[in-house]
Amino acid sequence: MQTRHLLFILFAIFLNFKGNAQSDSATLAQSRIRALTLDSIIRANPDKQTTNFSPTDHASLPIGICKKIGDIIYVICIDSARFTPQGATFDVYMAMDWPGAYGKLAFAAKGVSFNPKGVMPGGNGNPITLKLLGDQRIKLGPKNSIVFKGDGTNYIQWGCNGYERANINADILFSQELIHKPGGGQVKANIQVNVDDISKIMFQTSMDPFVVKGLDDFEFRVNQLIVDRNDSINPSGIILPAATQNLYPEIGNWTGFYAHNLSVKLPPKLSRSSGETTIGVTDLLIDDNGVSGDFFATGIFSVGEGDMDSWGFSIDSLVLGIEYNHLVDGRLAGKLRVEPLNNAEFAYRAGVYKPNDNSALIYDFTAKTVNSYTYQLPMFSSTLKLAPNCMVHVQVVSGKFIPDITLNGNLTYNGAKARLNKLLFQSLNIGTQAPYIYGGTFALTSDEIGEDGEPNKVARLPISLNYLELGLTQSNVILKVDLSLKLGGEENSNSFGASTFVGVITKRVTGSDGRQRLQFDKFKVYDIALSINTSPFALNGILSLRDDDPVYGDMFFGAISFKLNAIMNDFAGVSVGFGKLNSKRYWYVDASVPLTIPIGQFALITNLFGGVQYGVKSTLTPAQKLDRAFNGAMNPSQGTPTSSAIPFIPDPSLGLGFSAGVALVAIPGESVLNGEAIFSIQFNANGGLANINFFGRATMLVKRSERGANCTKVEGAISVNYDNVEKVFDAQVDALAIVPGILQGNCNLKIHIDKHDWYFWLNRPSNRATIEVLNLFTANTYFMIGTQIDPMPPPPSYVTNLVSSSPIISTDMSAVSTGNGFATGMMIAANFGGEFPKETNWRGYAYASVGAGFDITMFKLSPTAHCSGSTSKVGFNNWYLMGQVYAWLSGGMGVRHYKDDGTLKKEYSVASIDAAALLQGRLPKPTFVYGAVGFSVKLLGIINLDFQADIEIGNDCQIIN
Repeated sequence: MQTRHLLFILFAIFLNFKGNAQSDSATLAQSRIRALTLDSIIRANPDKQTTNFSPTDHASLPIGICKKIGDIIYVICIDSARFTPQGATFDVYMAMDWPGAYGKLAFAAKGVSFNPKGVMPGGNGNPITLKLLGDQRIKLGPKNSIVFKGDGTNYIQWGCNGYERANINADILFSQELIHKPGGGQVKANIQVNVDDISKIMFQTSMDPFVVKGLDDFEFRVNQLIVDRNDSINPSGIILPAATQNLYPEIGNWTGFYAHNLSVKLPPKLSRSSGETTIGVTDLLIDDNGVSGDFFATGIFSVGEGDMDSWGFSIDSLVLGIEYNHLVDGRLAGKLRVEPLNNAEFAYRAGVYKPNDNSALIYDFTAKTVNSYTYQLPMFSSTLKLAPNCMVHVQVVSGKFIPDITLNGNLTYNGAKARLNKLLFQSLNIGTQAPYIYGGTFALTSDEIGEDGEPNKVARLPISLNYLELGLTQSNVILKVDLSLKLGGEENSNSFGASTFVGVITKRVTGSDGRQRLQFDKFKVYDIALSINTSPFALNGILSLRDDDPVYGDMFFGAISFKLNAIMNDFAGVSVGFGKLNSKRYWYVDASVPLTIPIGQFALITNLFGGVQYGVKSTLTPAQKLDRAFNGAMNPSQGTPTSSAIPFIPDPSLGLGFSAGVALVAIPGESVLNGEAIFSIQFNANGGLANINFFGRATMLVKRSERGANCTKVEGAISVNYDNVEKVFDAQVDALAIVPGILQGNCNLKIHIDKHDWYFWLNRPSNRATIEVLNLFTANTYFMIGTQIDPMPPPPSYVTNLVSSSPIISTDMSAVSTGNGFATGMMIAANFGGEFPKETNWRGYAYASVGAGFDITMFKLSPTAHCSGSTSKVGFNNWYLMGQVYAWLSGGMGVRHYKDDGTLKKEYSVASIDAAALLQGRLPKPTFVYGAVGFSVKLLGIINLDFQADIEIGNDCQIIN
């Protein structure tokens, strides 16, 4: 034994002198490199491998103690030895593979004591360990990684026979390309295990709650995560989805993470209204390809627990199929409680899908009635019968479901005052957001007799439906109908008719459950129209009622027109209205009376009309006022809301107002001369003058009833208005003369004066006074003077089609002063043409057009007007003149071939000529003149001559302010 100890000491001293010992001051990085290097050297060199450690077995270090457990060979590398008076030590390293990871873990122990018997145990008899060399991170597959902690909790137990066990404490870091924490952040799962065979590692742990990337609506919570790094067997009871089984024909070869039982937190839109909702599911897998699993849950919550924007809903079943982070199957099913339909419940189904990786989840809801359903609607005092093709649509807004439903069917109203049978509707769209009913198409008729044999009626009188309207506001839904009653004979016989515009009004209320719903408010009559036609007399009338109306407040309005057939040729009319808006009272009265009063020997007064009003403003133009006087009360046309019959709106800024009018005809006959005029004066609320108006019109050669016809006539109108509040005076005269085929002319005169502007216009460049004779000769003109004048117009197209567009630079009209200016122009043209003979298929034709004209505009520029790029003033004392003169000639002849049906087949031109000349200029300072001529001659389609020339004299500029 003494000889053995002596040999060991000599051997150790020899090794020490060879310099194989490493310095204890090596850094962790150097130590890791050393561990990996030694592992590689020893595994490649069988001569340096042994199965147990004995200092006398080899003549030199390093050596490796190799031990195979399962399919893995573990190598403990002994690197160097040191001898001191206190004893002998050496350094030990190990590089260990982690199953499925890219890279090795480096362990080391420095100064391990040994003696001739072998490695000496640790202090207090503890096992000898190799500690992990600091924190180490290695790739766990292509995406995830694992971090081993260098705090002493990761170590290798070993002895003279090599590797024994490994103690592991690590964090698995899942790739954020696959999963992440709710709201963001990397998901972790901790590993704490002590094993001998690393290749067969399989254990349970926990992990952070997570969402699958792209499927953020669903939060997964795993309490027991099975970590499977065993590539030969799987956890007991594991169920792999079909896609995973296809990748791993030998199911045991799969490695990854598996949770048999877990919970899924649903998003708020799929949760109970009382708070968070979770469901328990099974069999979730996470591997290098992503998250996979087929999840199914039933009876999640009832229809009374869910709140889909005030409509109740349930989730009876939920299916989620996830395959490698892609949603391959998503389905919901349950019931939807539609509050406006008296809480009727519809069975729904919804598909859940993603159109692409970057889109949010789409929820596609459908719900159809299997059979026709009948619902009572107390808010409308009605019965609703639905067709089987009703649809539900749900959109996601700010993470919240917003539903609406589209209905088809019929509605029967059966209130205390009226009954309407089976009002048909199509695509009635009802939702949870104001105005709650978004639209629909309603039938304009209803069944006269209901299923119970009861007819349509109002106040026990039979009626027919003329018009139906659905009114929507932010807080109300109003169903309006126009009903009519007719008794007696045919038109123009003894008959009585009445129509009314009524409405069923709802209001929005909040129930005890905190949800809003529609509730019946009141039945309201808007308008009533009467029509009586008997042998003694005829009468038409309307009554309009308003209650809390935003425009009229509380109001009554009535208007009638009547005629006593024995003594009256025309209708008389009377209108009365009164009401209150925002505590301000108002009223209105007008009348029209037919009569006959001679004025000398030349004319007769045929009508007197007028009225008085207070606190109202007329909604009619002067011409409409005259029409109203002659047509009687403005009764509604069938199918049109009757609010247009009210000729005013309240205006608290106005006081008393008066109007008076008269209608005249010439004694020789109405077709010789007829006319009417109306004068009105309006005072403001404090008694001051607001405005004065006069409007009159007259027609010659036609009766009043023929004014709109295109016949021989001369007509004119004059309008004068003075607004005393704004100090504005306006006067206008319009005249028109027509002799069909011979003469036609029109003109317009306008005078305007206010605090800032004044002007006189005889028509405008865009609307000229015109006279046309025999459809051959035409002349038009305009004249404007004052502070508002139009820019000079461009030449007619006859000219610009042949010569270049004017190079004159436009003027910035802000540079025009508010001082005086004028503009005038005239154009004369003659057009001739025709075909011969007109009754054959081959016809010769000839045409000619000739014309000339001028335009002149002079205006006063502002004192700061100048040319762009210059500070020099423009014009003479700021006055500047622009003008143009032009002329054109166009003509041609040829042959036209027509088909038998009279349509043109082809045209053959024999000769044509077009010529034009243009001269434009403006002056002074700068002075600029532009002239251009052009012509085009074509002969037999062979000779084509085109010529164009222009000239510029002086310098032009853009005038700016």
